[in-house]
Amino acid sequence: MQQRNCRVSGLIKLILSTIVLSAASGCAGPNAANMVPDADTQLALQTGKSVRTVTVRGEQDSVWGGAAYAKKEQIHTAAVETLTRSGVFSSIDAGRGDLDLEIIVRSQGQEVTSFLLQYTGKMTVTYRFTDTAGDAVWSTTLESSGSSKAFSGAKRTTEARERTVKANLTALLNELNKSWK
Repeated sequence: MQQRNCRVSGLIKLILSTIVLSAASGCAGPNAANMVPDADTQLALQTGKSVRTVTVRGEQDSVWGGAAYAKKEQIHTAAVETLTRSGVFSSIDAGRGDLDLEIIVRSQGQEVTSFLLQYTGKMTVTYRFTDTAGDAVWSTTLESSGSSKAFSGAKRTTEARERTVKANLTALLNELNKSWK
């Protein structure tokens, strides 16, 4: 009887250790560095303007136990890096300049398909450039999605959410290049 209890106890310890290890290693959440479009984002468009401040509003709360959605700070970091790399503006978020950028996260969502083996993140974001008087200079609202089929559920969710932000920032660059006046 005592030998059986030792086996059960050992099995419970093994299961609990596996759960704790999986939770600790697989649920780190999105990383802003993975949200920045690839290095080849230099645009021909150069506005000659500087962006004084970048402000992000709106954030989706994560479901308890689930992977985190992109946070305002992560979106801010990724947007500043993306716009800096693009060369569209002479400086970004340096505290001085002609423009302010307000990024409004309208929604972040998800869709799970293919028997739970593919996760697709979705988001809608408004980008609003204003002059120093607060008058709108340029604005657009963009929807994006990003998917992952990674084996680990936590990694699949995190990758998809990072790719969703990356896709939205790529769409921003494309829209700036197409319609900035």
